[in-house]
Amino acid sequence: MGDINYGRVIIAGLVAGLVINVIGYVAFGLILADTMAEAFAPLGVAEPGVTQIALFWVIGFIHGIVLAWVYAAIRPRFGPGPATAMKAGLILWVVGSLQPSFGDAVMGIFTTTALVYGVLAGLVQFLAAGWVAAYLYQEKEAAPAPAPASSEPAE
Repeated sequence: MGDINYGRVIIAGLVAGLVINVIGYVAFGLILADTMAEAFAPLGVAEPGVTQIALFWVIGFIHGIVLAWVYAAIRPRFGPGPATAMKAGLILWVVGSLQPSFGDAVMGIFTTTALVYGVLAGLVQFLAAGWVAAYLYQEKEAAPAPAPASSEPAE
């Protein structure tokens, strides 16, 4: 069981973050655009602008890196592969989508429809990103054992 390969965590995490952001754009910016506009209207706030969207993308990349790190951290216990990637994705989904949305639901901030679709879109984001992170992450290569000293005299 090797140490976490932080270089690969960053690489896998950035690609996983890209997956999170692209799926988020398709889900929230295209498919759910009308639902989200209806959810924002009663709040009296404008739909997210360029600055807010840029910040969401930064958060998406941070989520991707954390997701790759969680995968690398639980990999020795659960083994490499998609099943462990899904566990890591579920962990990030709970803390990055489900829990905040539950808080919004309790406070009555968004419509039920927007919350349910948002949580489901988050699930797709984090599971897909977890799979990508697992695909790209690799443990550090173990250092080769030193060659045994030869008892033969050198010629």
